[in-house]
Amino acid sequence: MKRKKAEKIQAREELPETCFKAAEVARMLNCSLVTVRRYTRNKMLPHIRIGRTLRYPRTELLAFLKKLGNG
Repeated sequence: MKRKKAEKIQAREELPETCFKAAEVARMLNCSLVTVRRYTRNKMLPHIRIGRTLRYPRTELLAFLKKLGNG
């Protein structure tokens, strides 16, 4: 049992510096939560899965926004 706790802690240390939740991304993009989920499902938005939750790394999200603005 102690080994599993150590693995969980180790996994947290590997996370990017800042990750956003889907609702935060929706506010940043000024769109609905449904749109964020659709973009995620269609692999348009960079994301990582942590267990059953999705998180959006800050650096990758900013790169996506820059690409979207130039595209």
